[in-house]
Amino acid sequence: MSRLQDAPGDKISPDHENITPLFMRRMAAYDFFRNYVQGRKVLEVGFGDGYGTFYLSQVAADTTGIDASSSLIDYARSKYVRDNLFFLKGDAARIPFPAGSFEAVVSAGMLENVRDCKAVLREMDRVLVGYGTALVVTQNRRSELDPVNPHHYREFGARELERTLKKVFSEVQVYGLFGSGRYTSMMSGHSCLARKFFAADFMGIRRLLPRPVIRAMAGGRKEGHGPLGSMPEEAVLTLDDFRIDASGADKALDLIAVCKK
Repeated sequence: MSRLQDAPGDKISPDHENITPLFMRRMAAYDFFRNYVQGRKVLEVGFGDGYGTFYLSQVAADTTGIDASSSLIDYARSKYVRDNLFFLKGDAARIPFPAGSFEAVVSAGMLENVRDCKAVLREMDRVLVGYGTALVVTQNRRSELDPVNPHHYREFGARELERTLKKVFSEVQVYGLFGSGRYTSMMSGHSCLARKFFAADFMGIRRLLPRPVIRAMAGGRKEGHGPLGSMPEEAVLTLDDFRIDASGADKALDLIAVCKK
């Protein structure tokens, strides 16, 4: 994974030797998104490793991923190849496409990693056609199961996310992504006092703290996910270990939003 080391933020990749639980959790969101992108022209902003963009391209008419990292673009282009799949360099706050270029725009685990998420959301709205759909997945701030992520500038609760999205999009439906008992027991050992603090961070103190301070609170966690979620072969998770439900989203692992322009 050395080719990804200069990429900012925290990347989830199927190549990481210990990433299986978090990878399958993110794949559950992408699997849900496939219902909304089938046969459509799709953009993913901040595609990371590119595996999700590739997965969506299997059902979409045309799929483009943009990311600010040159190393991630090179990696994705070398690994994920389809005639209808394109990886380009671009800033999510200044998407390099004209208005109305896409029928669906996806943001997966990206909003929490940018300083100005409202600028990104406005750009997502701008490049959508009039009947377009924006699809968002982001970590739930109120979940105490995940460790503190020092790369996150902001995390959302369900109501916060809905309010933020409604400032840009006309219709917003927020869902929760929940894990099975097996996933919960596997990851419960990673909860800590700092995670509980940020889960209750209703004043948004996280946005005011320098990254090194948050990293120290996270126990020095650096690029990648370290030993998070490693598990014996017999305990490998599947998409069946996750469900998506509109009820009780505040208690979910991740928040998923389906937005209409």
